[in-house]
Amino acid sequence: MEEVLRKDEASGAYVLTAGKAVPNSADIVGSDHMKRLLDALSTSYDLVIIDSPPVLAVVDARVFSNIVDATIFAVRWADTRREMVGQGIKHVVSSGGRLAGAALTMVDVKKHAQYGYGDSSYYYGRIKKYYVD
Repeated sequence: MEEVLRKDEASGAYVLTAGKAVPNSADIVGSDHMKRLLDALSTSYDLVIIDSPPVLAVVDARVFSNIVDATIFAVRWADTRREMVGQGIKHVVSSGGRLAGAALTMVDVKKHAQYGYGDSSYYYGRIKKYYVD
């Protein structure tokens, strides 16, 4: 493991990159070898996060959703259509995955605050110091 894991000094997280694209990625993702790798990682680390390809683009994410403890569905704010989100969630659930929730990514907090929702204005004012232009 020590040979393939890289430590991100800024966060302290250890990262295992995917490497090169292969034509049979779903077979690799669903293999017994992958399950053993995930088991080994889960005994050594408190949290194992897998960043998979988009669920509607390739089958890999659906295969992963069936072998991991939980799936968090990431949705790009102001870009991903609502219908696509619904279809993606259905794919995860129908594949046997346990959906733990959803997260909006790449939210423009300043623009979101302009909509006038109390939550966005409140958070924009409090967290804008964490972001840079």
